[in-house]
Amino acid sequence: MVLSLTLKKEWFDLIQQGVKTEEYREIKPYWDVRLKKYIDYGKPFEIIFKNGYSRDARVIKMRCEGIKIETLSLSNWTESDNRKFYVLGPLTPLKKNKE
Repeated sequence: MVLSLTLKKEWFDLIQQGVKTEEYREIKPYWDVRLKKYIDYGKPFEIIFKNGYSRDARVIKMRCEGIKIETLSLSNWTESDNRKFYVLGPLTPLKKNKE
């Protein structure tokens, strides 16, 4: 199973460098539907992260160990504290990634 996600450069670079080892998606109906089969799968799966929408955008392939739900205080990232998020991770490189 492969999940494809598009990221802004800032987050893409941090994942590529190994600094950011989890990806967060706020719990909303769109993500409920999109992530349900990965949550139900219950096993590690592949995520392809793409840096933007251009045809030649950088891509990295990562292994995701699973998805959990957490209430997080991310006041430096969002406008209000204590929201529920899907936490995808930990993330580890799947194989040699292109720059």
